[in-house]
Amino acid sequence: MSGDVGQPASLEGTVAHIVWTNPDSGFTILRLDLDDRVLPVAVRGTLPGVAVGERIHVHGRWVEDPKYGRQIDAEGFLPVDPRTADGLERHLASSLFDGIGPV
Repeated sequence: MSGDVGQPASLEGTVAHIVWTNPDSGFTILRLDLDDRVLPVAVRGTLPGVAVGERIHVHGRWVEDPKYGRQIDAEGFLPVDPRTADGLERHLASSLFDGIGPV
């Protein structure tokens, strides 16, 4: 999964946490949970409208930030439609839909 610094990266996962976002520019730093990894991957880039609980496909390059370590410098992302009942439940319970929750 992890590539060398500068190598292309293409990952699909669920947005676990938005660390920081600039609402004017859309620049966002987030943690992406991957199905095959225990720890989330840090992703940074212009990712307007992305929300916690949303499943996305991110493409970009691996970078090594001196302060924050290895992460993906995203060039773009695409939302991924849920494929399972559990995925649909998580999607509907995400922050994308006001008034809908896990209950």
